[in-house]
Amino acid sequence: ETQDDNRRNGFRGFGDPTLNGVAETRGASRGLSRLDASTVMGNQISRSGGAIADIEALRRLTRLPGTADELENMRQVLGAPPSSVLLGDDATETAVRTADLSNVGIVAFATHGLMASDLSPRQGIVEAGLVFTPPGTASEDDDGFLAASEVTALRLNATWVILSACNTATSDGDGSYGLSGLARAFFYAGARNLLATHWYVDDAASAFLTVRTIELQREDNRLSGAAALQQAMREVRNNSTADSETLTWAHPAFWAPFVLIGDGAQ
Repeated sequence: ETQDDNRRNGFRGFGDPTLNGVAETRGASRGLSRLDASTVMGNQISRSGGAIADIEALRRLTRLPGTADELENMRQVLGAPPSSVLLGDDATETAVRTADLSNVGIVAFATHGLMASDLSPRQGIVEAGLVFTPPGTASEDDDGFLAASEVTALRLNATWVILSACNTATSDGDGSYGLSGLARAFFYAGARNLLATHWYVDDAASAFLTVRTIELQREDNRLSGAAALQQAMREVRNNSTADSETLTWAHPAFWAPFVLIGDGAQ
């Protein structure tokens, strides 16, 4: 294999952070309830001018055990070692910021995604970001919240960055760009393609869709990322195994949140 082949085949996943809220599934299967993140940002200000997150508020967020299953399924499909996935206490902001991701082809995050419009600013600039296991004491280096400006400091060269979290592609609020600052930050960091979401995702359907998209590209290397996502969406729509009397995966709430942003290539 060439060095480029190794880069394309590499995988790192971060998710299911240790939080104290009641464990629950995400998304349409529980009525697309809105995450209450109104008190996540605290009063302390970092050197960069943004608020440091209130780690006690972060700890109260719900735990998302389904995200661990999703990342583990990705790892198995890709044949990556168990060490490539960091979950629970290991899924920290420090782990992400210190990981060498510069030669990893697929980087996946499965956790809570918070938009700036979800947050209630105390002082400074409130940004979109991803939630990780809060540290014992919040600091500028690790407050359990990887903000968009911190994402830009990552060194990526990934063919795929998968953001299996809610609202990672939506705008940051009225009058803002159509694409969230969080999504744009991953491109600034070096991602070539981003699989992000326009609204709240469903655990089971999202796990099927993200894993199947990767699997389809592995099975046929001539298939573009866009074509693989399209086929995976079709399979979700046609999958009746999870249907009930009130919900069906054929509904767009289950398969349509995800969007591929980038050049669509492998």
